[in-house]
Amino acid sequence: MIAFVMSGGSNRGALAAGALLGLMQAGIQPDILVGASAGAINAAALAVDPTVDGAKRLAQLWTHARKEDFFPGSQVAMLLRLVSGRSLFPSDGLRRLAREVLGERCFGDLRDIRLYIPAANLNTGTLYLYGDQPGARILDAVIASAAHPLAFPPVKVEQWQLVDGGVVANVPVGIAMDKGATEIYILNVGYSGDLVENQHKMVSVLNRSISIMMYQHFLMDLKHATERSDLILHTISWKDFRGIPMWDLSHSAEMVEAGQKAVQDYLHPPRGVQVPPPDLYEPLGEEPPPPPGAEIYVPAWLSPSDLLDLPPRERQITTHLVRRGPADAATLAQALGQDPAEVAALLKALAQKGQICLAVDGQASVILGRRKRKHLPSQIWDSVTLENECETK
Repeated sequence: MIAFVMSGGSNRGALAAGALLGLMQAGIQPDILVGASAGAINAAALAVDPTVDGAKRLAQLWTHARKEDFFPGSQVAMLLRLVSGRSLFPSDGLRRLAREVLGERCFGDLRDIRLYIPAANLNTGTLYLYGDQPGARILDAVIASAAHPLAFPPVKVEQWQLVDGGVVANVPVGIAMDKGATEIYILNVGYSGDLVENQHKMVSVLNRSISIMMYQHFLMDLKHATERSDLILHTISWKDFRGIPMWDLSHSAEMVEAGQKAVQDYLHPPRGVQVPPPDLYEPLGEEPPPPPGAEIYVPAWLSPSDLLDLPPRERQITTHLVRRGPADAATLAQALGQDPAEVAALLKALAQKGQICLAVDGQASVILGRRKRKHLPSQIWDSVTLENECETK
């Protein structure tokens, strides 16, 4: 089952529109579309007409978009709105254009394709997902997901405020996996671990900070992908067109063309990656040294290769936790036929190394992930069972 996953990225959504056109022209037909923020606009527009012609219309929408369509007002007007505690732009233009494309369609009106759009509850921090309720309007989901916390005002729904879905799932890979995707094309037009020059304007600092925060959610989704043995990921991202203000749409035609070309280059030959993907938390550019007194933090997760490196008894305990879920020392001792006191001591040692989580109530669980420079296929789990005591390396 094929999914297209589209990140947020404001005006850089034109890159994803070009990429969608390239994928459709290559005959790659999605079963699932997932998009956050600007990606929600692209995903919804393609969902109502999931054809090459539909992708062309989406590309043309971006090509002909003007600043006043989405981001009305001068820079002075933006400043006045900001200092008065409002968003940089009203959302009227965005809603009007989205309505022209989507009309009053509901999710239940879609045929032969599934659409999922995340939004965030600003009050509670909860991730909301549109797509499974057939009576929900696609337009409402898109406007909520596209409510960038700096650019547009929150969407009021009863007593709650909804904002950009990218706040909690900017590159919503995990949603596509949860909905049954086995092959995912990730179109990441946002921040992707690249380095930038110092930011001096507060708007740029805030926007960059938000992007970094969103990127961490993407990394966590990729971490979860490492647990899937049947998943193929295709990741396409762009480092050009950086430094352009989010409200500048004058490069949209170039971005559409660049997006289309990136897909064409990627597909000849295709470069699908069987998960696990490349190392998480490993910089994509040249990483500067940390400041004095600081270190680069790499989470102390337990990877499959770490598991094989453990002594037999510790490996037996952690494998049980991986396969059976959280348990306390007494439960583990009974299941494994070991002394409870010795099991408790081993759990404490594993927790001190950061390889398991030991709760206050004594419940132990595995923090499963990957570490740098340790690449093992997911089939490694076939060699790690409760009965397997061999010292495989």
